[in-house]
Amino acid sequence: MAYDRYVAICNPLHYPLVMNHKVCVQLAIASWVSGVPAVIGQTCQIFSLPFCGSNRINHFFCDIPPVLKLACGDTFLNEIAVYLAAVVLVMVPCLLIIVSYGKIIANILKISSASGRAKAFSTCSSHLIVVVLFYGTATITYLQPKPHQSEEIGKVISLFYTVFIPTLNPIIYTLRNKDIMVALRKILKICYVTATVPRMLMDLLTQKGNISLVACAAQMCFVLTFGSSECLLLTAMAYDRYVAICNPLHYPLVMNHKICVQLAIASWVSGVPVVIGQTCQIFSLPFCGSNRINHFFCDIPPVLKLACGDIYLNEIELYVAAVVFIMVPCLLIIVSYGKIIANILKISSASESERAFSTCSSHLIVVVLFYGTATITYLQPKPNQSEGTGKVISLFYTVLIPTLNPIIYTLRNKDIMVALRKLLKICYVTVTIPRMLMDLLTQKGNISLVACATQMCFVLMFGGSECLLLTAMAYDRYVAICNPLHYPLVMNYKICVQLAIASWVSGVPVVIGQTCQIFSLPFCGSNRINHFFCDIPPVLKLACGDTFLNEIAIYLASLVFVMVPFLLIIVSYGKIIANILKISSASGRKKAFSTCSSHLIVVILFYGTATITYLQPKPNQSEGTGKVISLFYTVFIPTLNPIIYTLRNKDIMMALRKLVNFFKNFPLYSDLTLPCKNPAAAEMVEAG
Repeated sequence: MAYDRYVAICNPLHYPLVMNHKVCVQLAIASWVSGVPAVIGQTCQIFSLPFCGSNRINHFFCDIPPVLKLACGDTFLNEIAVYLAAVVLVMVPCLLIIVSYGKIIANILKISSASGRAKAFSTCSSHLIVVVLFYGTATITYLQPKPHQSEEIGKVISLFYTVFIPTLNPIIYTLRNKDIMVALRKILKICYVTATVPRMLMDLLTQKGNISLVACAAQMCFVLTFGSSECLLLTAMAYDRYVAICNPLHYPLVMNHKICVQLAIASWVSGVPVVIGQTCQIFSLPFCGSNRINHFFCDIPPVLKLACGDIYLNEIELYVAAVVFIMVPCLLIIVSYGKIIANILKISSASESERAFSTCSSHLIVVVLFYGTATITYLQPKPNQSEGTGKVISLFYTVLIPTLNPIIYTLRNKDIMVALRKLLKICYVTVTIPRMLMDLLTQKGNISLVACATQMCFVLMFGGSECLLLTAMAYDRYVAICNPLHYPLVMNYKICVQLAIASWVSGVPVVIGQTCQIFSLPFCGSNRINHFFCDIPPVLKLACGDTFLNEIAIYLASLVFVMVPFLLIIVSYGKIIANILKISSASGRKKAFSTCSSHLIVVILFYGTATITYLQPKPNQSEGTGKVISLFYTVFIPTLNPIIYTLRNKDIMMALRKLVNFFKNFPLYSDLTLPCKNPAAAEMVEAG
């Protein structure tokens, strides 16, 4: 087939003559027949050996390596024959394919037309995918050195070239079909979640959590394959956005359907050989100690911790693979967005620049979330690694982010945005209150380290989002009052969406990093948290080691996410008040100020309590008052939000006035003196 592609591209005029029907039939027959004598001879040699030991084949089917292991006699000559046959039937064809594609690529590059090059390469893409998948797995099986051979890994790899690849062949060879491509775009999201979640749920339901070595290797292989595909696919999407914004006139030519298909295929296939090789190396290590994996699924770091041998080379390979599949794509995305932003800033029209940026916002959110968590997991220095936090972070990039993808990619939809605006209020309360109520009802108050880290992470995440969202709202009020004529242009729907997204996403990497740092500290003393929920100050008090750097990090994060937004709000309101005072009409001033009153109340309540908690000097900190203050910004203020933001509603205002009047006239004493019109009677009452 590689020769067929070589003739079609390198000698297109001679193709009907060189590759006619008879030649194709002869090549097909030769492919079928050539290996038969060698295979029969080899099979006869192997089964002429004495088999005097166990007759149990540790494999899914009768293959050469597992059968040879059962032989009693000397198998050296048979192994040499296997290697020679593998070289002739695997390596020589592979080299011929490489030579063919070398000449094909050389000829494609000579084509002057970009569309011509794309068309020529698209005829080879499907065949190239099958070659990489088939030869990669076959080479590992038959040409792997004997000391590195592992029966369990061999079983897994054999499934690839006997079941998985033949099953994929019809899909691969129809990749140029539009319907198949639509299905493949959706399948990655499903695959990445289904590789971990079903097994995780089964373990939670059965409370057993047993997994075989083969199943563990298979799960790791699929998780890494889909993870690397996600990294490369996000890079391809960044390139798509770069071409769309920086070269819009060339976009239909550069990013046509075929190019998109080829980028999608490359994203899926590129990491497969590396992942299979890495999985084989890891599971060829000796595991002689505990067989308990302290994780939700089979991932590289927790599995490597169980190995008895030297894992230095495996760790180096892990870092190299992480650099290639995480950091390099991440840098390419940064370069793409650097050029995108530079081009957006050159656009003179504000509406056009907003429109250009809005096409990237969803992709940018996914990149920040996915790369942030993946980088912490696979590129974190070994001394700072913590199993508990690693488990929590892994849930982000395997479950939470793929689940959020449909929401993120529909953020430009009005209904979704309305739901997201309401979600923050609900999330911030539900992170703490349900657990708090359960502890009060059961009187137990036990929480695992992972659950504590998760709760802290979400509390800080939603708290940071609240701070930034309040700042965005202050800017909205500033534009509305100081530049009312420009308001529809400056604060249009897209800008509001972008500010809301930025408020939600900006603090996520910082929060995850800070939570990891705190829970990587040693906790060797009391495990009793003197608080209603897992917050930074009470958890840090339980740590045995030096927490100075952690405290500095907290103060810096508090300055960035509490004080800086607070100062921006003060500056905004300074300008707002200055503009309100310039209004000559009293009713105009009142109306202008009333638009800010609700927001101002929430800012004072929220920032006041948050500042006392996270920026209070350590000697002045009191656990009792800290617990009370924390209830304000986690329970009391979010509960009051609906009332505060409806204060301009006529019915709400009337109800509040009636309530105030009721309390004013409420009788505080039971023995009241009745008023008497007759002075004499009044004297008698007083005398009595």
